[in-house]
Amino acid sequence: MLPRLLLLSLVIFQLSNAFVDNGILGDPYVNCGANSIDVRFDTRNTFHGIVFVEDHLGDPECRSAAVDGNSDVQVRNASLSLGFRDCGIERRSSLSNAFVDNGILGDPYVNCGANSIDVRFDTRNTFHGIVFVEDHLGDPECRSAAVDGNSDVQVRNASLSLGFKDCGIERRSSVSLFWNQYYFI
Repeated sequence: MLPRLLLLSLVIFQLSNAFVDNGILGDPYVNCGANSIDVRFDTRNTFHGIVFVEDHLGDPECRSAAVDGNSDVQVRNASLSLGFRDCGIERRSSLSNAFVDNGILGDPYVNCGANSIDVRFDTRNTFHGIVFVEDHLGDPECRSAAVDGNSDVQVRNASLSLGFKDCGIERRSSVSLFWNQYYFI
């Protein structure tokens, strides 16, 4: 079965002019269903703000209800559920198990050594995000460093180097990698 990939950029919008540190804990939970996607992340502190799809803040269907933290219920997570085709969300599959939303130029470059593998994607636009081994996003050794695009350097590729037997990687004819992009501002 082809892996399901999704392009979703999340932004946390603060409801007041004062900075509120929601204290995001760990990686977001993403549940990709047949017709929809659910995204949730836990916070160290009581959550203040809304979650919305980037460039769709004005559409009420594309954002969560506002949470101001003044209620008796202390909410320590935020979530958003969307149907595919809503709010510019797309469901995509790839035969090669590799996908970058801002466009891969050619096939991924794969250098397979005696004890390790290096994978690089050259992209059309400046790369933002991370590259990680499928089902191992939570393992720091199984993902690249995050590229947020805030530096003066315009990165136009993404790469990941792994030793065999790390992150379930075996020496075979293909490596299961995929990319996803998350923004937390």
